[in-house]
Parts: sequence; structure tokens; C-alpha cells
Amino acid sequence: MQTEKYNKLISVSKDLKDNNSCTVLAGCVAFNLDYEQGYRLLEKYSHRIKGKGLTVSECWRGYNSINKFLGFKNKFDIRRMYREEIKELADNKTMTVSNCTNYLNPRKSYIVFVNGHAVGVKDNIVHDWTQGRRHRVEHIFEVTDTQRRAKAKKKEKVFNMGGFGGILDTL
Repeated sequence: MQTEKYNKLISVSKDLKDNNSCTVLAGCVAFNLDYEQGYRLLEKYSHRIKGKGLTVSECWRGYNSINKFLGFKNKFDIRRMYREEIKELADNKTMTVSNCTNYLNPRKSYIVFVNGHAVGVKDNIVHDWTQGRRHRVEHIFEVTDTQRRAKAKKKEKVFNMGGFGGILDTL
């Protein structure tokens, strides 16, 4: 099942006759960009040509420049995960597009690479046509929105002194 967000992005890609745009789409999902911004980011920093795909290394170069591209100092932190770390994260099981949300942090966004394809994951939802499929995850770019993280309030632990604890206090 494709999400509304993915359908909007793929619609723009088709209107522009831009094939092989999965890396643009995945970046748009992870960084909350519109299609034009995602396209320009990879065109400028990864030298993407319309209709041509990118390698994982080319994507890394482009996505690593997101803060510079958007004019922020440190809005996004990006971390690259390789096969061994992915396997460890998945409890030594095979991580696939269909089960990756079981292992990934729902507060972060991800660009997940499978063989010849990139997938955007945000808010624990796979935004791609491969959702529910068993394509093996080979690389992951973990994206942390530092401004979103700073806005999240820490919860205080409050202990209720009713029940058994309250009885003990009265003795």
C-alpha cells in the first residue's frame, strides 16, 4: 500500500518525466522536502542527472550536504549504517522493507537502501511501493531532526503514593 505522501511525490516525479527517482523520493520523505527541493539537493551535491539513479555513495555525499543546502547549521544529523550494524540492530535476523519498522526508532527518519532501490521511512511508516515486501536492507541512513528532538519534552516520573506504598508510609 502506498501512502498519500508517497503518491504526491511520485505524481510530481511522473509529471516531470523523471524516472529512477527513488533516491529523490526517499530523501524527500526523510527530510520532509518537496520534490523540487529533493531533486535540486541531489542534482547539486550528488550530480544527479534527470532520469538516472544514484549509488549509495553518491547519495551519501548529497544527503550529507542537507544542512548546507537548506541554510541551517545543524538541523539534521545523519548516520550511515552498514550491513553488520543492520544485522546487529535486527537481532541477527534479516532486515527487510516489510519488517524494518520493527527495528528502527520511530522518532527518527531513515533512507533505507535495498538492491538497486531507496526507500523513505518516517514516523515508523514505509513511504514506498515496496512497503510490505521482503527486499533485504543493505544500507541505512539514519536521519535525526535535531530541532524536532529539542522540542520533545522529557517526561517526569511521578510516583503515586497510593496503594501499598501509601500504607507503608502511614505505619
